[in-house]
Amino acid sequence: QHSLDSLVFLDKQFNFIRVNEAYARACQRAVSDFPGHNHFEFYPSDAKVIFEQVVQTKQPYVAIARPFSFPDHPEWGVTYWDWILTPILDDAGKVEYLVFSLEDVTERKRAEGALMAAHQYTRNLIEASLDPLVTISPDGKVTDVNTATELATGIPREKLIGSDFSDYFTEPDKAREGYQTAFLEGTVRDYPLAIRHRSGMVTDVLYNATIYKNEEGEVQGVFAAARDVTERKRAEGVI
Repeated sequence: QHSLDSLVFLDKQFNFIRVNEAYARACQRAVSDFPGHNHFEFYPSDAKVIFEQVVQTKQPYVAIARPFSFPDHPEWGVTYWDWILTPILDDAGKVEYLVFSLEDVTERKRAEGALMAAHQYTRNLIEASLDPLVTISPDGKVTDVNTATELATGIPREKLIGSDFSDYFTEPDKAREGYQTAFLEGTVRDYPLAIRHRSGMVTDVLYNATIYKNEEGEVQGVFAAARDVTERKRAEGVI
């Protein structure tokens, strides 16, 4: 009765024998509503196959963030549950009872979904940029790039990630100095570099970079964006 998790005691036909207060509260019913009814009478789902499997195999089953919609509360939408179904054997080694323990992880699952949606939105914004964008770790390794960076270097994303950022410039030492300055000062503005494509073609760019932090305020890396200034230099007669 003092468990914060929802607990259900069932017979091998999945009839309720007893539930605790946490389970009744989660279902918005009284504890007395359950005895005399079958679990799948109240909560029909394809999980019945799993329950039957547990009775047959005598092995517990663990579900992680399994979705469920309450038929008597459609306004709740899809909920998510971690649960364990454990068989209790009699003296003859046959399943006599089942213990069903559950934890509502709906808020966690929805938060994860919102985070994934935000990540996808950010990813789409990054990929939409015509400028090469890259993130750099404190030791100078590339941790992420966009498609524009692949086009500028002629190197696929999977080979760029994990490599040294400074390797893709005509002046590697100057490139290294640029991101190190960003880590020291927090930002770099209009830092001139030249990206070398694997074909040998060179693109003059101005890099703008800034550090980014995690939720604890710890610096995780540098986010850098390059603007192609080749045409501008040609117009100015520099090249």
